[in-house]
Amino acid sequence: MKALHILLISAITFSCDCWNVNDCVSVSGDVYFNLNYTKKPSDATEPKSTVIKVSIPSDGVSVNGTCDPARLELKWKGFDFSILFAKDTENDHWFAQSISLAYDESALPDAYNATNVTVKTNDKEKLFLTRLTHFYQCNSSDTHPLYRLTDGKVTEENRVNMTTSNLVVKPYKSLKKTELCTMDEVTIKPTPKPTDPPKPTPYPGPSGSRVAWTCTIVSLLIICVCGILIYHNRTRDGLPDYATMG
Repeated sequence: MKALHILLISAITFSCDCWNVNDCVSVSGDVYFNLNYTKKPSDATEPKSTVIKVSIPSDGVSVNGTCDPARLELKWKGFDFSILFAKDTENDHWFAQSISLAYDESALPDAYNATNVTVKTNDKEKLFLTRLTHFYQCNSSDTHPLYRLTDGKVTEENRVNMTTSNLVVKPYKSLKKTELCTMDEVTIKPTPKPTDPPKPTPYPGPSGSRVAWTCTIVSLLIICVCGILIYHNRTRDGLPDYATMG
């Protein structure tokens, strides 16, 4: 479904939260996080690891960001969520270069030994990969792992999973067309390049097997002709015909 986000938002059939930065960065959709943390025991047992679902609230969210570089930052009590976008003009696409979430575990219910945690996407990932002339739209649900950041480096500890659905991402004001995603990634159709007409394939000439068959047929013809000539000569000279002898 094509939609000029914000202008035609009423035509979209799903409800969502919308976040905008200076009319240049625009993101809408449903976003939530599954956080792993240690919860205080309710009795004398040991603390247990648990998972809690945290959604971006509809109210009380501070929206900030910049147009160049394109960046969106959402803050609410105990949480700081940001997306940094980048362009790859050589390959004709833009993408989310970094997605991060910083939070204070004390904002989680019954957190044990609460600390400040920062998680982000893998540095090699290019989420929401889309052509430069299009914005990204994905109605299906998709989950992306966020890894814990320690001493400024991304570790292999998958602390948080971010799930998105009904997502529309428009980090640049000039984007006018929709790029629909597949289940895993956006479908990018490369621009076809002009090609030269195919050259005619030259006749390869007779192959070895064809020559062998030709020689065999010619040999059989020569044998038949010789047999006929011998038969006629024997008949003409009065010699017996072995085929008719009793």
